[in-house]
Amino acid sequence: MPGDARAAPAPGWREGGAQPGGRHQRVQERRGRPERTRAASTELVPRGRHERPGEHGSWQETTARKAADEDQRLLAALQPLLSLPSLYPRLLFLALGFAAITSLAAAYSEMIPLPEGARFVLIPAVACILLVGLRHRTWGRRALVGWLAGIIATGIYDMLRLGLVAVGMWDDPIPRIGQLLFLDPNANWVWGYVWRFLGNGGGMGLAFAMLPWRGVRFGIAYGTLVCLGLFAVLAIWPVAQIHFFPLTPVVAVGAMAGHWVYGAVLGALTTRWLPPAHPQAPGARAAPRRAGQPAARGPARPNPARRSGPAGAIRVAAAPGRPVRPVELSGGPGARAGTRMPASLPAGAQRGPAWQVRPAPGAPAGARQRPPTPARRAEGTRAGAPRPARPF
Repeated sequence: MPGDARAAPAPGWREGGAQPGGRHQRVQERRGRPERTRAASTELVPRGRHERPGEHGSWQETTARKAADEDQRLLAALQPLLSLPSLYPRLLFLALGFAAITSLAAAYSEMIPLPEGARFVLIPAVACILLVGLRHRTWGRRALVGWLAGIIATGIYDMLRLGLVAVGMWDDPIPRIGQLLFLDPNANWVWGYVWRFLGNGGGMGLAFAMLPWRGVRFGIAYGTLVCLGLFAVLAIWPVAQIHFFPLTPVVAVGAMAGHWVYGAVLGALTTRWLPPAHPQAPGARAAPRRAGQPAARGPARPNPARRSGPAGAIRVAAAPGRPVRPVELSGGPGARAGTRMPASLPAGAQRGPAWQVRPAPGAPAGARQRPPTPARRAEGTRAGAPRPARPF
């Protein structure tokens, strides 16, 4: 419009920038940074992290980086465990100890017949246990201790169970194991107890001996887990209640009490036969020494009975009941033949204890030497320094 100064811009004016030839533009061109107006900068700068360019995949990168760090920490923590030579026999014995009870649970649930489980699971597990026990003798003896403890614990548990059978609380399902094993309803009841004692009780005792925990409390916790596994089989596969016993509250309480007895005896026996390792905390008292056990030797300490005597003499600790006598050195009275003062002593120096050299009279106070280290003391002895005389 005519008369409007803004309608016709001045010649050379550029929209969105400064006038050509201006000081500000020259400075920006010299630095190589093109000038941006306030409006342009407002449009280019993002207002939030979600609007920044290249930020769409940042959460995946952050998650992947944190996951990689945590995986590396886990592998670093597991590396000492995986490098243990005892991990292989421990895990093998721990898994194979449940071969008999697992085969029986599969037979109760009618998944695998017990003869097939004995042929393809139990017998190979027993052979593998024998081979690994002969290969690793220490772990084989440990497995044998757990197996015997499991058999004894099963016997004590059966005392309680047979007492409940005698009062009529439940039936005795153990002879049915032999019937399932031979597929014969007239099979001898002894085979069921052989499976129970040598397979179920002994095998789970073998597995318990592989664990690093000991004591009655851990044994009771172990028995509780075994009983809960039995309840799970009976609850998930109701057909197992036909072969074993019906899952009623009274039967459940009796079974839990019996497994507590089994775990307590197992924990007590393994604690007695396989004492646990108690790492001694710093500052804790040492365990009492048994009769005939040699005392642990600590670092050597300087004898406080050594005192400085007259010039050129040392006091040596005497035997109990005898006085301490000074021994003259450097050719004085009472010196042994062939003893001599080291050549490094200053003139007029006095000989004190074996680890200290006194300066000569009139020397400054700072001339007193510190006790030498054991290495320098041994070096001085090899160089010809006199050794303290033995007790008289």
